[in-house]
Amino acid sequence: MSLEVHITKKLNHFILQADLSSDGNCTGILGESGCGKSMLLKCIAGIETPDSGSITLDGRVLFDSEKKIDLPPQKRNTGYLFQNYALFPTMTVYENIASGIRAGKRFLSRSEREQIKAAVKTQIERCRLQGLENQYPSSLSGGQQQRTALARMLAVNPSMIMLDEPFSALDSHLKDAMQREMHEIIRNYAGNVLIVSHSRDELYRLCDSLYVMSQGRFIKNGAIKDVFRTPGSVKAAVLTGCKNITPVQKIDDYLLEVPEWGLKLTPALPVTDDITHIGIRAHFFHPVIPSEHFSEHPDAVSEHSLTQTGSDTVNQFQAQIVQLEEQPFEYDYYLKTAGGTQTFVWKTHKGYGPERKPGDRITFQVAPEDVMLLSD
Repeated sequence: MSLEVHITKKLNHFILQADLSSDGNCTGILGESGCGKSMLLKCIAGIETPDSGSITLDGRVLFDSEKKIDLPPQKRNTGYLFQNYALFPTMTVYENIASGIRAGKRFLSRSEREQIKAAVKTQIERCRLQGLENQYPSSLSGGQQQRTALARMLAVNPSMIMLDEPFSALDSHLKDAMQREMHEIIRNYAGNVLIVSHSRDELYRLCDSLYVMSQGRFIKNGAIKDVFRTPGSVKAAVLTGCKNITPVQKIDDYLLEVPEWGLKLTPALPVTDDITHIGIRAHFFHPVIPSEHFSEHPDAVSEHSLTQTGSDTVNQFQAQIVQLEEQPFEYDYYLKTAGGTQTFVWKTHKGYGPERKPGDRITFQVAPEDVMLLSD
């Protein structure tokens, strides 16, 4: 199962230029609102037409500007879940699911009706819609509407499915439940899956690979954990949720001056001449406690953010808490070093280690592999 997309399309404020490859896995597209993510899906589905380029799916040419090929949506064998689900309000759940299979046919043979009935039954069970077959969309919850739209999409056995901001309309509790259900559906689906979202958490949870998009262009792609570990650019680091990004000056291949934080830090990777910033994720600051006091902190054994001091003092420094912001399940501590001019954020889960307060001075250590090297 392979997908190859190489297209351009002029939009209002920029040109969408997408080069994407997927080989039967779940691929996420991450980017801010209005960057061209949804337009890309619409071009693949045949709802919009690119200005140039080509789209192939499992060796079938869906679009080729030079060869004048532009298959209509119903011949592309792709499934597209719209943000608003696009259910027919005057059709029941059963009828909505069956509508995709009928493909505009007004008259069906007896065998065709039986096939549709069996296919709808399969999807109703797969998407847990039993008992709702005769309900109309207006009487369904958001999650039930989404499952109905999914069932309608899957009923036609598409070669690939595309999900456009699939959880944006759901509350947090329902979103968590639907993500678990979506993960199960994706795991049992043999074709390509494309998920567009501005939520990095959703994509990290569901996808194998990730493309980061900004202003119509992909600025980073790869295995999803690799993209989060080494985003490569300031923009990609911001989009993947890094809270601490600051300019740096190269001292040598493995040492950086961090003026605004008043620090010198050692990264795990060599510093190339194009590196202008570093990023450190807010969970990657680890408080250090003296070795002789380690046994006096029973919580330290289970707390991932406490580090025992030893001979390795690389990237150790002291910082003072200047501000505390309490979240429902976490603390955001804003830190500043004695020689720094700007604060940076340390995020820690509640219940792990002692609670700190503004004014406290703490020794931290950052692992060299957690120092992300970034270019403009």
